[in-house]
Amino acid sequence: MRALRGVVGGLILLALAGCGGGDNGVVVGGTVTKGGSPITIGDSEGMTITLTGGGNTFTANVDEKGTFAFQKPAGGGIPPGKYQVSYVHYQNASPYTKAKPFRHEKKLDDWEVSAANTKLDIKLDGK
Repeated sequence: MRALRGVVGGLILLALAGCGGGDNGVVVGGTVTKGGSPITIGDSEGMTITLTGGGNTFTANVDEKGTFAFQKPAGGGIPPGKYQVSYVHYQNASPYTKAKPFRHEKKLDDWEVSAANTKLDIKLDGK
């Protein structure tokens, strides 16, 4: 019985320790602004920010206050490196508003993710 407890205890410690060397990623977040103020996302509106590079693609949804954060599916951060940044801003048709549907996609400059560079602020030009 004592040996069984030792094995179970060892398995629990192994599970808590995880596999590999841990997550080397960086938690990346930011704000989308227009005219110097964070954008607001309405009920039938949405915006996604995408980082593509090194064979990986990461997408984050912009919340109603104009902020976003990237996470890997299992948690953790984005691997350091150079990424192409793009966004999609859209408005769906809604029976509750008179807003016209639109879809605007734009590729931005490449951006370097590192432990010292974790805040990605996107400025919309109003077009």
